[in-house]
Amino acid sequence: MIFNAGYRKVGLLVLPFYLVFELISAVVELLAVAVFPAGLALGVISPEVALVFVACGLGYGAFLTLVSVIAEELAYHRYPSLRDFALLVYAAVAECAGYRQLHAWWRLRGLAAAVLRRGAWAAEPGAEGQGGPAFGVPARGGHVQVR
Repeated sequence: MIFNAGYRKVGLLVLPFYLVFELISAVVELLAVAVFPAGLALGVISPEVALVFVACGLGYGAFLTLVSVIAEELAYHRYPSLRDFALLVYAAVAECAGYRQLHAWWRLRGLAAAVLRRGAWAAEPGAEGQGGPAFGVPARGGHVQVR
């Protein structure tokens, strides 16, 4: 589908955007997490610039997440109590320091497994030997087929 004019906007815009900004972003994020401290330790980056860079990066990420949370709340009013909304705002800000980097690591591992064709799907219960599609939900430690 990608770069195929027959799929119009999906093939020419959406999938190339996804490829560039979603798949490769995990590589770029983790590369920055590794190279930035190395540059700081080697004296290539001054501590003042490093502090401003980290503050701007985390602040911008928290700002974007916070704006999307507020817009969602204004549009749909899904959180009836102020406590629920305050917890959501806290999670939106806390997500930028730690969880985002961990999520990038998981995405990088998934990308590497896909590129190297090392998937864990065959190891899932019910993925082989059933003679049909393996849809199921764990129940009491077992595997229940859903047909």
